[in-house]
Amino acid sequence: MDPRPEEPENPDTDGPVPHPDHHIQIPGAPSTHPPEPPMVPSSGAFGTFWSMYGPTSVLVAVGLAIVIFVLGGIGS
Repeated sequence: MDPRPEEPENPDTDGPVPHPDHHIQIPGAPSTHPPEPPMVPSSGAFGTFWSMYGPTSVLVAVGLAIVIFVLGGIGS
């Protein structure tokens, strides 16, 4: 037996693929984990959302109402 490893017939071909030095913790496919059930917002979640975005939502709604009123007046 020859102790040297086999050399490829074509010297331009790549050798064996080495094992990677790192591993990522991402599953191979979405089917490897069961799907998560949909989240149903609770009243506490609505309160938190309103406390964070309520004033901005009101300002945006008022601005849209004004724009619709002005554009409606122009069209008449």
